[in-house]
Amino acid sequence: MWKSKLFWRFFAVYAVLILIAGSVLVSWFSQRQRLLVLDQLRSNLRTASKLLERNATAILRDGPSPALQAELTGLEEVSEIRITVVDPQGVVIADSSQDPALMENHLERAEVQAARVEGEGWSERISPTLDQPMLYHALRIGADDRVAGYVRTAFPMSSVERRIDVLQRIMTGLGVGLCFVASIATYLLVLRIVGPLRQMTEIAGRITGGDFSVGPSVNTGDELETLADALDNMSRQLQSRLQQLELQNQKVFESSERLRTVLGAMIEGVVAVDERQRILFANRTAMNIFDFSEREVLDRPLVEVIRHPRVLEVVQEVLKHRKQLTVEVELPRKEMVVSLIASRFPGEPAGGVVMVFHDVSELRRLENLRREFMSNVSHELKTPLASIQAYTETLLEGAIDDPHSNRNFLERIAAQAERLHTLIIDMLKIAQVESGQQMFELTAVPLKETLLDCLMEHEALAETRQIALEYEPPPQGDGVAVHADVQGLRTIIDNLLDNAVKYTTEGGRVRLAWEPRGDRVLIQVSDTGVGIATEHQARIFERFYRVDKARSREMGGTGLGLSIVKHLVQVFGGTISVDSRPGAGSTFTVELPQA
Repeated sequence: MWKSKLFWRFFAVYAVLILIAGSVLVSWFSQRQRLLVLDQLRSNLRTASKLLERNATAILRDGPSPALQAELTGLEEVSEIRITVVDPQGVVIADSSQDPALMENHLERAEVQAARVEGEGWSERISPTLDQPMLYHALRIGADDRVAGYVRTAFPMSSVERRIDVLQRIMTGLGVGLCFVASIATYLLVLRIVGPLRQMTEIAGRITGGDFSVGPSVNTGDELETLADALDNMSRQLQSRLQQLELQNQKVFESSERLRTVLGAMIEGVVAVDERQRILFANRTAMNIFDFSEREVLDRPLVEVIRHPRVLEVVQEVLKHRKQLTVEVELPRKEMVVSLIASRFPGEPAGGVVMVFHDVSELRRLENLRREFMSNVSHELKTPLASIQAYTETLLEGAIDDPHSNRNFLERIAAQAERLHTLIIDMLKIAQVESGQQMFELTAVPLKETLLDCLMEHEALAETRQIALEYEPPPQGDGVAVHADVQGLRTIIDNLLDNAVKYTTEGGRVRLAWEPRGDRVLIQVSDTGVGIATEHQARIFERFYRVDKARSREMGGTGLGLSIVKHLVQVFGGTISVDSRPGAGSTFTVELPQA
């Protein structure tokens, strides 16, 4: 309570008011008492003058006597009133304090002059005889035309002041006592008011901090008790509502977390901005697309994070005019194409925009590949079909009867039909591999036996072209197996050996080597053929890509062999690479997991 500012403010105000009121009352009563004392004194002086009028008349008629003088002196000792008798000429006949013979003429005294005119007179001044302030009263003896003399009474003002001082001290004491009692009463009153207020303030602070366990206990029977009851009811209602809000907040939080988890797991990028185009939310996919982190962008302007003019235009257009807009946006730096769906939040004006970015780069690439594939297939099929048609038309036009030409044309038709058959088979293979429709039985395939079988199948073609086939197994290669499909592995090795034999000139060499390295196995097919230029090496695994198109067609190549090899190696969990120089041959390295 001693630290309560409100208590001291109330108490200080009341204390100051009590002091002012006490001071005013003491001052007023003091002045009032002074006037009462002076009035009493005046009344006493007048009464004394009236009582002494007969004695003064005797003194004026018979002259002063020692007995009368002694009587006057005795009266002054009893009443402290100085008595003076003055004749009509102002000569002092008798005085209770001084020898009349030594006193000067009093006719010009103010009180005597007033008494001579009005019958009585008053004066307050310093007495020349006694040299002290006195209050004088003069009473005329006789009528106006027959003045017998004057009787004057006086009282020292010092006695009056002493009496007034005593009264003032009494009044001051009473005032101080009353102020003290009033201060105590004020203290108790303010304590009765501020105490409950302080208690309610502390409880309000606890309520603010979430503590609803204690309610105010006020039994004043007035508005403070009503206020305390209202605060208690408010606390209970607030506690109930906070509990409801906590449950709702928990549900909202759980729902928000679920939504955040769902949005975070989406393969689409999601970015939400408010009406000021400041970022409210961004999932991980969006961060990866635009290369930013969540901590860096929250509550930042969109223009500072996604510096793509088209995206900003879409957001502005959706905020102003449209509820939803779908566009495709190219991101050159990421080499991506994304489909952007921008939707406006409900409400007028719009509360913001949510953007969904879907990466369609692979879709567009596949569409391009499909178009390119269809173009290449059409071109590849058109050539053998055109040749077959031309040879057939030539035969029908009469060459069939020419024994020197008909066999030659039929052999060419058969060669083109074989090429067409091979092309179709390769296209079916790569379509099955890429689509995942072909089911592979991945088992432990013995590597030595499989490689030797593939090598033996190419011996006849190699001998025809006078090319030496070399086989280099590791020192301890028996029992080594790879995790692959038997037929798929044979397809890989056959394609690599077939290309090596076809593109190696007569007298050259083709080497098949392999060795285990840890949990992997490296298989290398090397040749001393024409080689591949560096600018072509990155594309030789593409479908229908040929380094030398004329030579490839002449050798019967379809342009799909290396593409089939690459896809099969990837299906088996391996890798393939090429090292080649023009005129120095090529080395293809296949790395497969060891079983």
